[in-house]
Amino acid sequence: VPFTPILGFTYRNGTYTSFNIPGADLTELFAINDLGQVAGYERDANGVSHAFVANTVPEPAALSLVVAGLLGLVGLRRSRPPGY
Repeated sequence: VPFTPILGFTYRNGTYTSFNIPGADLTELFAINDLGQVAGYERDANGVSHAFVANTVPEPAALSLVVAGLLGLVGLRRSRPPGY
């Protein structure tokens, strides 16, 4: 019988987002604060439970700013003369 893990999820502005701990067969979320940190627990393949506090994935706008910054650094590195 195939096993399907039980995932936690968040709901924001009409959108559900799954939250999974790799290797866990159960993830349960209990709370989320204004910073987007979630608290919960997960159960591993051996049946041992572990509590956690984790950050959710950043908003797409914040992620695009990080990517733009990294691309800018790469551009600066390539524009320098050899030996620097």
